[in-house]
Amino acid sequence: MMNNRISDRATVFKTSTLGNNVNIEDNVNIRDNCSIADNVTVSKGVIIRDRAIIGDNCRIGRFSDVGKKSNIGKGTRVFVRATIGSEISIGESCKIGADSVINADIADNVKIPSNAHLVSDDKVISDVIVIAKGTLTATFYETRKGLFVKMRSSIPLDVDELTVKSNPELYQLAKSLFPERFSFRKRLLNKLAL
Repeated sequence: MMNNRISDRATVFKTSTLGNNVNIEDNVNIRDNCSIADNVTVSKGVIIRDRAIIGDNCRIGRFSDVGKKSNIGKGTRVFVRATIGSEISIGESCKIGADSVINADIADNVKIPSNAHLVSDDKVISDVIVIAKGTLTATFYETRKGLFVKMRSSIPLDVDELTVKSNPELYQLAKSLFPERFSFRKRLLNKLAL
C-alpha cells in the first residue's frame, strides 16, 4: 500500500526511499540516499539533502532545508523556511518554528519558536524562548552542559554567547535588557541565576 502523492514538479533521486502515504509537493528536491518514512508531508520548495532521514508522521514546511545526514524524529513538525544543519538530530514530537536555523541536536518534545538560531555542541533539552527588544534578540536554551543565552543584534555587541553557570551576571543582564518581559520569564531567569 504505497498511496504516495508526488508532484510532477518534484525531484526525488532514485537512491532515496519513500514509505507509505507520502505527500511531496511542487519544487521539492529530495537528494541521494534519503529515507522518508510513512505519513510524511514535504511541502512546496523543500530541499532534503543527501542521506537525511525523516521519521513517521512528520511535516516539513514550505521552503525549509534539511541538511545532509540529518535525522528528524517521528511526529516532528518543521515550519516554513526553517533550516536544519548537516548531521543534526531532531527528536520525536518536536516543533521547529518558522525561519529558525538549527545547528544543535534537539531532544524529544522540544518546541523551538520562530526565528530561533541555535548553535551548540551539546543537545538542547528544553523548550527554547526567544525574546526581542529593538535591535536585540536573545535566545534562551538549556543543554546538558548548562543554560545558554545567544544574543544577536543589528548593531555590534560585547556579548555573544554565555553559559550562565560560569557567568551569573547574565541574570541581571537579561533582566535589564528585557524588564517588561521579565515577569513572564521569571521562572526561566531564576534558573539562569543559579
